[in-house]
Amino acid sequence: MARPKKIEKEGARIARQGRYETPEEMMAVVNEYFAKCKEEFEFPDYAGMLVYMGLFEEDVEYYEKKDNKYADIFRVAMLKRQSYLARTMSMDGKRATGCMNLLKQPENGGFSDKPQVKDRTLKLDVSGVKGGMNAFK
Repeated sequence: MARPKKIEKEGARIARQGRYETPEEMMAVVNEYFAKCKEEFEFPDYAGMLVYMGLFEEDVEYYEKKDNKYADIFRVAMLKRQSYLARTMSMDGKRATGCMNLLKQPENGGFSDKPQVKDRTLKLDVSGVKGGMNAFK
């Protein structure tokens, strides 16, 4: 049985890697998605953006490795989501907890309520030093 034309076209939207020939083309689609969400008063979530773009997570990795300009597009989208959540949280206290939970997700910034403990270890490379570690005794 032949697939109806509409379903065939929808399946073609998931074109996977190689769908976007230039970063500018991809950025235009991302901007379209954010405009659509703004118009419909919806949060521009990461998963929704990928569906709109016709991509999967592995496709994002492919593009990010292909060119830093593509990686920058996903970083800009993350910053736009962060901005949206921060503004929503500050204007409507009833939504603050939900916004904070979304900000903790890696695709929205990966924020944390707890201070991050940084490794303060100093590592010295003594290769090439005459006497190696014994030179420091």
